Order: sequence, then C-alpha cells, then structure tokens
Amino acid sequence: MNSPALDQLRRILTDANAERTAIEFEISIEEPVHRLASDRFHKWNNGFLFKKLFKVSFQTRNEKF
Repeated sequence: MNSPALDQLRRILTDANAERTAIEFEISIEEPVHRLASDRFHKWNNGFLFKKLFKVSFQTRNEKF
C-alpha cells in the first residue's frame, strides 16, 4: 500500500511535525521572557513611584504589554 498520494501525505505529516517541534522550542524560549516582562509591568502598574518618575519607560512597557 505505497502510493504517491500516501507518500505525499507522509511528507506533509513529517514536515508538520518538524514545524510543530520548532514552534514549541521557540515558545519554550520566549515564555520566560514574556513572563518576566509581564511581572515587571504589573509591578510598575500597581506601584506609584516608578510609574510617576519614569513615565516614558512605563509607557514603553505599557505598549509592549
């Protein structure tokens, strides 16, 4: 049961699996970076001093979040 259509399907599934693995790797790298940025933004947002003293930095964080 080896037909050209079946071979093409196998290639598509193999490529999709490789792409999924690459995306999962990229997510695993970026997730901690996003979590850190999110935590820092929430700390600045809940605080008073840094938000008022460093308005430009806070605005930049707000736009990224």
